[in-house]
Amino acid sequence: MHETPMVLIIVSFDRMYYLRPRAAVEHRGPSIHSGHYVCHVDEAHGWLTLDDEDVTEHSTLNRAYIICFEMVIFILYDT
Repeated sequence: MHETPMVLIIVSFDRMYYLRPRAAVEHRGPSIHSGHYVCHVDEAHGWLTLDDEDVTEHSTLNRAYIICFEMVIFILYDT
C-alpha cells in the first residue's frame, strides 16, 4: 500500500466530504519561464510519474504545482 500525501475531511450538518489527491502537476525548472511540466497520477500500486514518453513509479508524491482531488460524499443524516 502506498502513502497518500494528504487527505482532507470536511464535515457539515448532514454530510461528510472526503477528498484525496488523485493527480498532480509538477513544474521542474529554474523559473516559470523555463522548465518542464510532468504529471503524477495516483494508482492502486503507487504514484505514476508521466514525463513525455517516460512513465516511472513512486511510493509518494513530494511536490505539486496543481493537485486534483477526488471527492466522496457521505450522507450522515437523511433530512
